[in-house]
Amino acid sequence: MTSISPLVCRDATHYDSHQLAAILTECFTDYVIPFTLDGPTFATRFNAEGLSLTESRIWSANNNPVALAIMVRRGSRCRLAAFAIHPRWRRGGLGTAMLEQLLREAHQRGDSALWLEVISSNAAGIALYDRMGFTRQDTLCGFAAPLGRTVR
Repeated sequence: MTSISPLVCRDATHYDSHQLAAILTECFTDYVIPFTLDGPTFATRFNAEGLSLTESRIWSANNNPVALAIMVRRGSRCRLAAFAIHPRWRRGGLGTAMLEQLLREAHQRGDSALWLEVISSNAAGIALYDRMGFTRQDTLCGFAAPLGRTVR
């Protein structure tokens, strides 16, 4: 257990998929896009990506989760698959301290890279990752199909 005063950090092995989904959903309140997730969907999605509960982190204040980082593993590279801070805890420098911790831990494990994806309209997230020295690799594209016609 580590701490970023006044927060206590634990790895995600202390939580089940229902709890992790609830924490993630709560921390994504007021995010740039609406977000909700249930326990089974959380488990299916993140397990398929190589979820590492021992490397994922939950930060709490007075035993109430206020932030989380979901880490997935691909060989010697780790990916920050979800990073969310509850709205009441945003804009106070915690994102920087938490990301510094994650980078330090990745370095200590000998990871060759830590990578992530961010939605282009998430200006605060992009600013944080730019400040932390991340480099932009690609831009994600979205596609939509009209549903008013029959697909053959």
